[in-house]
Amino acid sequence: MESRERRRAEGVGRARSDRADRWLYAIETVVLGLPTLGVAIPGLLALGFMVVAVVLTEFGLTALWAGLMFAGGAIGVTSWFVLSGLVLLEGRKGLQRANPAWWLGLLAGIATSGSVGGPMVIDVFAGLQEHVVFGLLASGLLLWIPSLHLILMRLRT
Repeated sequence: MESRERRRAEGVGRARSDRADRWLYAIETVVLGLPTLGVAIPGLLALGFMVVAVVLTEFGLTALWAGLMFAGGAIGVTSWFVLSGLVLLEGRKGLQRANPAWWLGLLAGIATSGSVGGPMVIDVFAGLQEHVVFGLLASGLLLWIPSLHLILMRLRT
């Protein structure tokens, strides 16, 4: 009898925790995700056009680098959209059922934003740049917080 009550209490606790995680994630998405995507998506489109222009003129390391950044950013943003939708609609169960390819895409986006935004952050701490708000939004570094929250929720299940 006692174990049944304990299991029921644990189930209620998990449901509360899942609900709290969903609300916190929704707030993170609105506060950090939407402004970042408002700048990052047009930036990705511009980078895509730049890749096409550079490839048409000459194919070199610049075109390769820009192509990798475009692909990593586009895959990362798409994966973040899909995983965000799953967690907001279904909670942790949706994250459990998510295809592993979406998680790999999210990791690719994190790596891409780090390689683009990391030098900007270093320049700020070195005193070389003062105003990089637009750059932080465009690089997607602010999406690290909700992305890492997604990973944490997935690991807790």
